[in-house]
Amino acid sequence: MKTKIVFLDFDGVVRIIPSLEDDDRLIIPAPEFDRNKLQMLAEWCRETEALIVVSSDLRKINTYEGTSNQDEVMEWLSAGIPKDLIHEDWATPITGPRWKEIMRWLSHHPEVTDFVIIDDFRKHFEDAPPLISDRIVYTNNRFGLLPIHKDPVFTKLNHANNEKKPILGCGEDFGDSDL
Repeated sequence: MKTKIVFLDFDGVVRIIPSLEDDDRLIIPAPEFDRNKLQMLAEWCRETEALIVVSSDLRKINTYEGTSNQDEVMEWLSAGIPKDLIHEDWATPITGPRWKEIMRWLSHHPEVTDFVIIDDFRKHFEDAPPLISDRIVYTNNRFGLLPIHKDPVFTKLNHANNEKKPILGCGEDFGDSDL
């Protein structure tokens, strides 16, 4: 099955916090997502037939040392995004720079034919190859996802790979040793 993916960061995209004005990299557990932004993103996913995969640093926040917060993150996301719009393998691995995490996730999903990355933090992608850097839509962390982002998101999801071939080609595996 051919699949389109939206790799989603939370902070600065669907989660705007006044304290970010003091520290633009501050991450606070128990997020409050902007429901309007989530609803807009859900509509875009329906229109493009895309599924969401979380690439946010919030995947790394644990309530207690050594515990996983994956159930909590899924709960936060699914409160605003219908579960049928969330990929069954809904989070990138927590293994390094964001662009490498996305490449690893893609290497295990040859069904992906198009994708877009929605993020606010350019440092996550400083040395990313064009396969990644050409598919990023950056938001301003003070305002997050806005209607003006619709066209770039749709363009990357609908025209980036007109031949509908798997993104990484013939089953290439970008495992830990390759990245």
